[in-house]
Amino acid sequence: MSPIPLRTAVARVHRLDPERVGDHLDKLHAVARTLCSSRHEAEDLVQDTLEIVLRRPRLVRGDDASYLIRALHNTAISNHRRRQARPVTVAMPEALDAWDAAVTPGVEGAVMAREVLSAVGRLPAPLRDAMLAVHVSGLTCRDAARKLGVREGTIMSRCFRARAQLRPLLEAA
Repeated sequence: MSPIPLRTAVARVHRLDPERVGDHLDKLHAVARTLCSSRHEAEDLVQDTLEIVLRRPRLVRGDDASYLIRALHNTAISNHRRRQARPVTVAMPEALDAWDAAVTPGVEGAVMAREVLSAVGRLPAPLRDAMLAVHVSGLTCRDAARKLGVREGTIMSRCFRARAQLRPLLEAA
């Protein structure tokens, strides 16, 4: 009895040909458009992916299109994680730059106002928004809740927590 040759489903391994990557651009753009919110972001994603893939020679198992689509998907995930890890800075509203000298006159008052505004700027966005709406803009908790799209109790809770977080920041200053 002779041995039966076993067929293995091993995909062919080959080097990715940089000259043939352009053949897959339409497919990459189509996939990128489903992953991104705008056409410009999709173009940037394709460009980032190709930059990474073509930076050095690649060994590909299977067809090139599948490899490139997987690389595109991985690049999209990496970009998303990178954006999430970056701190978001928000400019203070211009109305807060002008301090009413009648309320706290003199240089000391202006310095204190800057310290308070700086501390408010370091609060998390939901707490900062509630503080600004109620204590700076002068809205009632009910009006602030309507403007911010949350419940009135949420505004009261956020203001309470914001004041609690501001206390140690201002005592240290």
